[in-house]
Amino acid sequence: MHKLKTTFLVVGLFLTLIGCSNSRQSSTPLTEDDINNYIRDNKINKIAVEMMNDYAVVLYSEANIEGYHLIYKDDDGNIQDQNFYEGTMTDAPVLIAGSASRNPFVTVLINDDKLLKTASTVEITFEDGTINRKNISGKGAIIPYGKEVKGVMNYSNVVIYDAEMKVLYSYPK
Repeated sequence: MHKLKTTFLVVGLFLTLIGCSNSRQSSTPLTEDDINNYIRDNKINKIAVEMMNDYAVVLYSEANIEGYHLIYKDDDGNIQDQNFYEGTMTDAPVLIAGSASRNPFVTVLINDDKLLKTASTVEITFEDGTINRKNISGKGAIIPYGKEVKGVMNYSNVVIYDAEMKVLYSYPK
């Protein structure tokens, strides 16, 4: 039953990758100060921040909600936020989300204390074979694809390693 819930959650989140678009353009660049002020002013419990072209992804975790904010400036220079979130699922060891369009990225949140204690690096394999790794910061990481795409670029595999590069978690198994 536990594996079924985890698989259902991960597959559901995977499907959101197709629907969550990050296709916006702004003539006003987003600065690091803008991001830090927005996080502070909105009391966001950030786990990681990743700047990607004209927007930033802020991975966060609250008491009952986990997800990411996609922050950008509109044409008038006002900061806008698209918030993707899920209710905390205590039986899911890892939550995977992200966006598959324009500037694809994957967010990984670790909810399992045992896994979290030894996790060091997360590796994402995208459907074209591109492999990107990122060190885990706190409870998770944001892993960008690294280049702009037309259409979509989904991930095909997520692997979490310990400091000796021993596999601790893999999806799909």
